[in-house]
Amino acid sequence: MIVNSPPDHIQVRVEGDGFNLLSIDKDVQDPLIINTSSYPIYVKSGQEKISINTRNLNKELSNDLGRIVSILGASHDSIQLVLEDVAQKFVPVKLEVNIQPANHHALKPIIVEPDSIMIYGPDHLLEEIDQVATAQKEILDLKERISFDLPLALSSGKLRVEPQYIHVEAEAEQLTEGEMSIAIKVENVPDSVAVSVYPSNVKVKYAAGLSVFDQINIHNFSAVVDYKDIAKDSPIKLHVSIESAATNVEVIDFEPTRVEYIIRRK
Repeated sequence: MIVNSPPDHIQVRVEGDGFNLLSIDKDVQDPLIINTSSYPIYVKSGQEKISINTRNLNKELSNDLGRIVSILGASHDSIQLVLEDVAQKFVPVKLEVNIQPANHHALKPIIVEPDSIMIYGPDHLLEEIDQVATAQKEILDLKERISFDLPLALSSGKLRVEPQYIHVEAEAEQLTEGEMSIAIKVENVPDSVAVSVYPSNVKVKYAAGLSVFDQINIHNFSAVVDYKDIAKDSPIKLHVSIESAATNVEVIDFEPTRVEYIIRRK
């Protein structure tokens, strides 16, 4: 493949009758097609190249202009083409999409098809690529299921991908609220002591999508207090932290937020 940027236009000096010159629409001309297979490939500075002398194109240029004028010269003495073998690489797709669900809705996992594509181009460019991003898109206040295609964004015109578009499916579903009692764990307790907290459980109020609501259990949450808070400040009560292990579950509230504790020496 051609890896340099040869000129995309050539200006030519022509000679002919005034009427013939006026009949040429200089702004509307068919592209000049050059058959590079008829030109020898040579190696210079470790690169394969083809040199096309524009004087050899006079016949093609005359045909293009309808043989009504004579070609006197061109703006380029030659056209240089630098060649490199086409390489290929299989890389993942990076989705550049910001989708925000509406209030009281949760976004289900986004489906991308395909999630990886084949990219073609010069080897020295492919070495720097570990993923291909899509065009950017933003969707706000989503309340339903949508699907759309996105083009892939390439960093160079010397690259091409298959396929050129990926298909995206996204769906927002309404949230349902629930409550669950979670045991409180004490972290960072030294071996020389035992710590008990009162109360030993917290009541967690949460929201989850309808499709996963029945799958929620105590293992989706963690309620912890940290012994380091005792060693540092000796507070009367310890602060409780709640985390959800599931990305599609939102903690709305919990109580109590602070608990009493007793330390016993072993």
